[in-house]
Amino acid sequence: MSLKEKGFVPADVQLDDFINIDANVEVYEELIDSQIGSTQKQDNNVSSSDEDDDPQDTMTPPTASKVMDSFDFIRKVIGTLDDDPAMALLTDCKTRIMPLLAARCKQSKLTDFWK
Repeated sequence: MSLKEKGFVPADVQLDDFINIDANVEVYEELIDSQIGSTQKQDNNVSSSDEDDDPQDTMTPPTASKVMDSFDFIRKVIGTLDDDPAMALLTDCKTRIMPLLAARCKQSKLTDFWK
């Protein structure tokens, strides 16, 4: 039984016309900036099981000691390769990172150890 026999397609309409009837219909809405922003906030609040959690999105900042250990490891590698320009770049990087780490550090109190 065909679509015409079931009554889904009128007898005077060709199949191509029936299939393409909504080809030029606009199916979107123009959004203003505030609507886009609110949509983005809603999307970020709703977690989807289809999405894989990106480890970089949930990565916690490394501790200062881990960062310093990493610099020491890279320094040793560069030292074995005897690459002076790379060592200078590493020194520049370490000089830039140290103030950022110092600003993030908080001095512990003696009473914190007995809690």
